[in-house]
Order: sequence, then structure tokens, then C-alpha cells
Amino acid sequence: MRMLSFRARAVAFALMLGAAAAVALACTEREEPAPPTPASEAPPTPAAPPAATAPAAAPGDAVARGRQVYLSVCTACHNADPNRDGSVGPANAGSSRALLEAKVLHGTYPPGYTPKRPSAVMPRFENLAGSIDDLAAFLADAKQHPPR
Repeated sequence: MRMLSFRARAVAFALMLGAAAAVALACTEREEPAPPTPASEAPPTPAAPPAATAPAAAPGDAVARGRQVYLSVCTACHNADPNRDGSVGPANAGSSRALLEAKVLHGTYPPGYTPKRPSAVMPRFENLAGSIDDLAAFLADAKQHPPR
């Protein structure tokens, strides 16, 4: 039996590792949300004291929240600089809210949109429904103020 060179074994190992990661990502189960509890069974929610009421978020806060979501979720495939292509996902600075909602939540594109890449590997992230506005604010800011 012929022995493979170290380089050939390293390449084969890297390919197997990449394939295993792709399969694991594609096969991960998404947790289904719990059914809503009827109002008659739900425990009463205590009212927050007036002092605990937070002021309305300033526009800069939306950018900061969107940046945090982007860096913790999106950079697995997209570049940390949204103006640049990532390892799997394209540059997405300036992406519209409509595109983010369609792609992130539903895995589709808005009507009339032409995708930057022909692949369909991006999973849906329904758990980010409450962060779409923040992501849009961050990506708009990144388009206007690219990192140097």
C-alpha cells in the first residue's frame, strides 16, 4: 500500500473536517417555540415600578445592538467588516430592512431582488426577529462609515 505524503493527508483531513462541519450545520435541529400559555393559566406579571422604566433608545444604541448581534451571529459566515465578502456570505453593508427580514427570518429574498451569489446555504434565524431593525441600523452605518 502506498503512503500518502504529509501534505496530501493534511488536505484530505481538512476536506473531511469541512464536510463534517457542513453536515453538522445543515443537520442542526431548531428548537420549536413553546405553545402559548392560556391567559387563565399564566402567572400574573408584576407591574414595573415607574423608576424602572427605561428611556427610549437613542439611534446610536440601535447601531451598537445591531453590531453586537452581527458580530455574535453573522460573522460565522460573513466578514466582520460588512463591506467585505466573508468566507461563505457576501458583503452585506447597506442591506435593506426588507432584505434582512426576508433572508434572515424566512430564507427568501424580497420581490425583485437579485442575489449576490447563487448559493442557498444561509439558514433562517427566526430568533433574530426582534433584532432586524438593529441589524439594519448597523449595516446602514457600516456602509456610511466603513472601518479604515
